[in-house]
Amino acid sequence: MVPVMVSTRIGLTQRQATGNSLAGMLPIAVVGTITYGIHRDVDALAAVCVVPGSIVGAAAGARLTRHVSDRTLALAFVALALAAAIRLAIPLGLPATGHAVTAGVANVIGLLLLGLATGVVSGLLGIGGGTLLVPVLVLAFGLSQHLAQGTSLAAIVPTCVSGAASHARQDNVDLGIVLPLGAGGVVGAVGGAVAAVHIPSTPLRLLFAAYIAAVALRILWTLRRRPNGYRVAARRHGGRP
Repeated sequence: MVPVMVSTRIGLTQRQATGNSLAGMLPIAVVGTITYGIHRDVDALAAVCVVPGSIVGAAAGARLTRHVSDRTLALAFVALALAAAIRLAIPLGLPATGHAVTAGVANVIGLLLLGLATGVVSGLLGIGGGTLLVPVLVLAFGLSQHLAQGTSLAAIVPTCVSGAASHARQDNVDLGIVLPLGAGGVVGAVGGAVAAVHIPSTPLRLLFAAYIAAVALRILWTLRRRPNGYRVAARRHGGRP
């Protein structure tokens, strides 16, 4: 969502794209969670443990956007997306099948910290947090790709609420954008989640890796062609310079 909204066609600033992305992700995450849940691909314990940190982190990340330039935000998004794409493309250490997280002190603390980091990334960069949450759930906690994706969606719901609310107070959320974005996303979420639970883990992971790598390269190309483009877009659409 973010790369499309900061493109010349729509022309939002990185901050505006972040706020609208978080708000638009909310109904998508809810519907996706329900669909994955029907197929028992949601780890309730892991999701509940991630949520408290993600709420705090999302609010903090949204506030940080006031103090970070648009270009820096875009480059941070690129770095995160490329790192996630590279790791997802490497099969070593990624289980095809996994188990739910056991209720232990170390696991609970680890999930709380993971939620905090995910929330900050979500609020700061305007992504649902899955690019960070899913790989860590698979690598550090032994969840399968499908279970990690379903759990990630469930945990992202309150993160989206917190981050979108913070951005709304900064006038970075436009209902004229969010409502059609969410409506279309809900339809796609149902189809995507149903398809995902029937696709083997490896092809699913590689497809996602290719997609986020393409997104990152697209942003780099945009920055190269118009390094001050986000600022210009902000003035054209009435946003803050």
